[in-house]
Order: sequence, then structure tokens, then C-alpha cells
Amino acid sequence: METEQKFKEKYRTTSHRLKNYDYSLAGAYFITICCRDKEHMFGEVVEGKMILNDLGKIAHNEWSKTGEIRTNIIVDEFIIMPNHVHGILIVNDDLDHECMGRDVLPKRLYNGDHKKMSDISPPKNSLSTVIRFFKRQTTIHARKTCIDFLWQPNYYDRIIRNEKELNRIREYIIQNPEQWTEDSNDMGNLYI
Repeated sequence: METEQKFKEKYRTTSHRLKNYDYSLAGAYFITICCRDKEHMFGEVVEGKMILNDLGKIAHNEWSKTGEIRTNIIVDEFIIMPNHVHGILIVNDDLDHECMGRDVLPKRLYNGDHKKMSDISPPKNSLSTVIRFFKRQTTIHARKTCIDFLWQPNYYDRIIRNEKELNRIREYIIQNPEQWTEDSNDMGNLYI
């Protein structure tokens, strides 16, 4: 309460996540992650094909590694575009759970002495921790090569509800470079 009054919610960001939804649950998710100010950082589209620059190749490699690093994540269709990343991540049931009596709760990233931090910490291997790690690793590699790079805060997600929707989103991702224009502001506002 004291902190809220002090900062008058000035630094509070609104979440794009579905309220009360557990993003560590098994399912398929369509993800869009944008560069800060939609700046073109990953390469360019030439004649309907995405040509990755060095940073684009780093982002591609880091996204690809996501499924290798985590046994509960399957990397499906994805594309690195000049100023954003589109991808489908599938969370499977191979989650690392901890039994606590009769309840089975996902392990938290933070399990320290501060109960409030433990309560608000995202579940290990949840979508938010996967995206945070991807963004962090890409940024670390960019800085090693002296590229001044920032991500847009947060990311966009859509819970994929059925196979028909999954296939439409796959097609959307595959065709994204062909649909690209230099002033394109389409960041994955895909209504199915």
C-alpha cells in the first residue's frame, strides 16, 4: 500500500496475459515479441524472403535452443522478422512438479524466505520464464557484439484453442515475409 501511494502506480505496466490463467499448463501458444519502438534490428525482407543479419541469426539460434534447453517445451513454427519474432511454443506435460500434501503445485523460480516473492514468482518453465530467458540471452549476445539493442517490454500471446487455429497460425507465420511491407505495423494481431 505504501509503495503504491509513493509511486502512484506510475511504474505499473498492464499485463496482456489472460487473468488467472496458468501459463505453465500444457497447451500451444502463439507468441509475438517486438523490438523496442518496432526498430528494424534483425535484418530485412527482400522479395518476400527474410534475410537475417547477425542479430537476427542470434535471435533465431536462441529461439531454436528453447526446446533443447527445456524438456517441457516444443518449438513449433517460428519466424524472425525485421522488428519482431513470431513463434508457436507448445508446453507439454513434462513439468517439474513438487508434491505438497495432496496439492501438486508447480515449482517456483524463487523459493526463498520471503513468502510474498515466492507467491508471485512465475512457475518454473512457464511461458513467461521461457520468453524472459530468450530475450535475456539474445540481448547478452547482442551486447557482446556491441549492438545497441532493446526489446519492447512484455510480449503478446494467444492461447491456441484447437488444431484448425494452430494450422492457420502456422500458415500466417510462414507467409509473414511475403505479406511484409516496409511500413508494416502488423505484429501478429491475428484474429481467428
